[in-house]
Amino acid sequence: MKILYLIPWPKPFEDTNIDLSEIVNTQFGYYTLKNEKIDIVWYTHNRTSPIFKICKFLKIPQLNQLFCQIKLIRSGKNYDVIYVGFDMHLLPLALFRLVGWVKTPIFVLSHFSYSTKYTDSRWKKIYKKIERFFVYKAIDKISFACESLLEIAKEDYHIPIRHCNVANWGANLSFYNRGLYKQQLPNGDYFVAAGGMNRDYSTLIEAFRYIDLKKPGVKIFSKYRDYTKGQLLPSNISFENLMDGCSYYEAYVKLR
Repeated sequence: MKILYLIPWPKPFEDTNIDLSEIVNTQFGYYTLKNEKIDIVWYTHNRTSPIFKICKFLKIPQLNQLFCQIKLIRSGKNYDVIYVGFDMHLLPLALFRLVGWVKTPIFVLSHFSYSTKYTDSRWKKIYKKIERFFVYKAIDKISFACESLLEIAKEDYHIPIRHCNVANWGANLSFYNRGLYKQQLPNGDYFVAAGGMNRDYSTLIEAFRYIDLKKPGVKIFSKYRDYTKGQLLPSNISFENLMDGCSYYEAYVKLR
C-alpha cells in the first residue's frame, strides 16, 4: 500500500542516518507507519516556491494549503490512500473528492469539531457550516483525535455514522517528563497544556489564578507570550520551552 501523507508542516526529521524505531511516536502516526515499513510519503507545501513565500509574507497560510490541495488532483493518482494528518481548511479537497477530480480515498485524523458554538462571527459560522457539510459528505473516513472532540462535534451536527469513531490520540506523557529543561520539574502532579495554535491560555491562566495553590498547577509547553497583559503569572502556572534552541532531532534524542 502507498500512502500520501498531507500535512501543513515541514518534515521534522531526515530519514537518512536516523533510526526511526527510536523516535517517539509523533506526527500523528507518520513515523509509526514508517517503522512498520509502510510506503508513506510526506506531502506539504514547497517552502522554496515564490507562491509559498508570498503567502507567508501576506500571512495567509490558507492559500498555501489551497495550492497544495490543488496539486493532489494530479499527484494523488499514484497512491492508494491520502492520509490527512491535520484537518485545516479542507473544503477544496472535499470538493475535489466530491466531483471526482481526486479519485483516491481520503482518511482524515480530525483535530477539530467544526462546531459553530465557539465563534461569535456570523461569517465564520456560515463558512464553518459550509466546510463542515462538504468535508463530512465527501471525505471517505474521519477519525476524531479523542472522544470528547467527537462528542462536541455531535452536539452541533448530525455526524455521518462512518465518521463516528475515535483514534484515541493523546499526549505522550513521558515526552513531558524528561530532562530537556533548564529547571528541575516538580515531583508533584501537574496538568500539561501544550501547543500554541488556537489555545486560550489567557482564560486558563485566569482560572488557575483562583485555584487553591495546593492543587496541581499547570505547565504550558509552548513559547511564552504575554497572555496576562503585563500581570505576573500565578505561581502555579509556568511556561516550558521544549525545544530550547534545539533542532527537532536534537530535542528527541534528549527526550528518548
